[in-house]
This record gives sequence, C-alpha cells and structure tokens, in this order.
Amino acid sequence: MAVHEIRIDPGKTLAEEPGTGRNRWHPGIAPAVRCAPGDEVVLETRDAFDGQMSPDASPQTVAAPNLDVVHPLTGPVYVEGAEPGDVLKVEILAVEPDRYGYTVQVPGFGFLRDVFPEAFKVNWEIADGWATSAGLPGVRIPGAPFMGTIGLAPGHELLAATTAREQALLDRGGFVSPPTLASAVPADPRLAAEGLRVLLNMIDHLTERGWTRQQAYAICGVAGDLKISQLVDAPNMLVSAFLPEDIFTG
Repeated sequence: MAVHEIRIDPGKTLAEEPGTGRNRWHPGIAPAVRCAPGDEVVLETRDAFDGQMSPDASPQTVAAPNLDVVHPLTGPVYVEGAEPGDVLKVEILAVEPDRYGYTVQVPGFGFLRDVFPEAFKVNWEIADGWATSAGLPGVRIPGAPFMGTIGLAPGHELLAATTAREQALLDRGGFVSPPTLASAVPADPRLAAEGLRVLLNMIDHLTERGWTRQQAYAICGVAGDLKISQLVDAPNMLVSAFLPEDIFTG
C-alpha cells in the first residue's frame, strides 16, 4: 500500500495553488493525484468560501462574498483500474478539523434567505472535542467533523443533463447559480462552460421542434458530437457541436 498526499497552504486561495484542486465539476479536469486500490490518500482541504470568512472578515465581506469560488475541492483523485459504472468503496480513516470554524448567513443565499435577510457571522474555536464562541457565551457544540463535499466527477451526459435541469429551474425563477468561468479553477478548460452552453443551445433547438426536454437531454448525450474546433490563444477555445439531423428519420 502506498500513501499519497495533497498538502495546501491555508494562507493561500485555491487560485494561488491551482495544482491542489478545483472549484468546478467536469470530467475533463486532470487528476491531482493517482492511486491504486488499497492506497491511502491524505487530503488537506479549504473551507467552503476559500478563505474569505477568516476570523477578522469584515461585515462587507460577509454581506457580499465572491460566490464563484465557493466549495474549493482538493483533488481530483484518480483510481487506477476504475471504469465507468464501477462501484468505488472509499473508507474515511480520520478527519482532523482546524481549530477555527464559522457559521455564516450571506444575504440572499441559502435555504433561510427570506427569514434571515441580514449578514451574520459567528466565529468558533474548536478544541478538545468542542466548539465554543465568544459571540455565543454559554454555548458549546460537540465536535463531530465530517468530510463535507465529496463525490465523483460526472460524465459528459450527466453533466449536460444536470446543467440543463438547473437552467430550466432558473428559467422558472428558481434559485440557481448557473455555470460561469468567473474565478474558475482550473481556468484553462473553457470547454467546461462553453461546451455546456453549446449543449443547452442544442437542447433549446430540439424542444422548439417539439421534443420534450427529457428526450432532448438523451439525444444530446448519445448523438451529440462535441469537440474543440480551434485553439488559437490558450486558454481561448472555439467549441462546436454536431447533431446529425438524420437521427430524426422515421
């Protein structure tokens, strides 16, 4: 068994250490580390706001953080021999939390945004299995650290279907953060956003022809040919998608 590590500098943002992780989901993102089944992987992680909510964060930062950097993820981790459709069993051996944590309410963000419209933040000190805060005297929370956000990179079909579903929700007035290249890490694969935009256009085209959105997702995922047509000044790419109309015959 081998041990692999991804260490970070907690004083730096993900953009300052792009080789340690990413803040987007896309199957084209290169792995940060490779391991074999049975290997042990040590991952140091960043907080959900990528360092914006430090103990001395200003009220202005809490009220209007950069949401495009939310959920920086350490990795990806490539498992040798794994194939699409396989079941991966991952055992979490230990979780070691930082000594600092926070609870934050960002205006207009989260499930309770209409109940708590004002910015609010509580700093916590984590020690000896408990979290305490000078802002909430007499209160302590038992420590129960967990992994937070963890998951498998989606395939192209799932990514297209998920993005289209969220776009449909956004069109109905729902609360959605649509794909954007702003603050993206890695910044190179513009295919991640441009390709999805092409697929969404294809889906719109199909629905205009009378297909349901579910049928359009399936058609684009199976029959659509998405490729980089031109690469002139990296990382700028021209992305095209080809959908042969003869698939509609009959």
